Amino acid sequence: MQTYLSTLSNDIWEAVVNGYTTPSTPLTNPSNKKLFESDYKAKNAIICGMVDSELVKIMGCKFVKEMWDKLKSIHEGDKKIKEANMQSFRAQFEGLKMNYAEYITTYMLGVNEVINSIRGMGEKIEDKVTIKKILRSLTSIFDVKVLSIEEANVMNFFTLD
Repeated sequence: MQTYLSTLSNDIWEAVVNGYTTPSTPLTNPSNKKLFESDYKAKNAIICGMVDSELVKIMGCKFVKEMWDKLKSIHEGDKKIKEANMQSFRAQFEGLKMNYAEYITTYMLGVNEVINSIRGMGEKIEDKVTIKKILRSLTSIFDVKVLSIEEANVMNFFTLD
């Protein structure tokens, strides 16, 4: 949503971040009009992107910053919930192990999902760490390939892609 709002206009994203307060004077000042319009455009974009079950949670909000903060609170939670989620994602990362009946593409989709969840929570995880974990967690079918990669000493040049 942040990306979408930013592409509409930097002013619209700024309205989400900084908030908008109704001025005590009429909206005759062009900069006040711009802030007012940006707030409503951002509200419209968020409302249009919501499903009905989510929309009812933010309908009472007067300004877009209120909406955004409420949505963040609902989806990210407070610090304790964030930390619990991070622990869960870390455990998933540590427990990654490819099954013998699993295709490599399916396994990599699962790995990417866990990595993106960790990065989405704001934690940095380097590709090098992820690649080493993937190589350790592959089935024995890939042992020759893993050994070749490790022996070639090219680990610093690999990316997750």
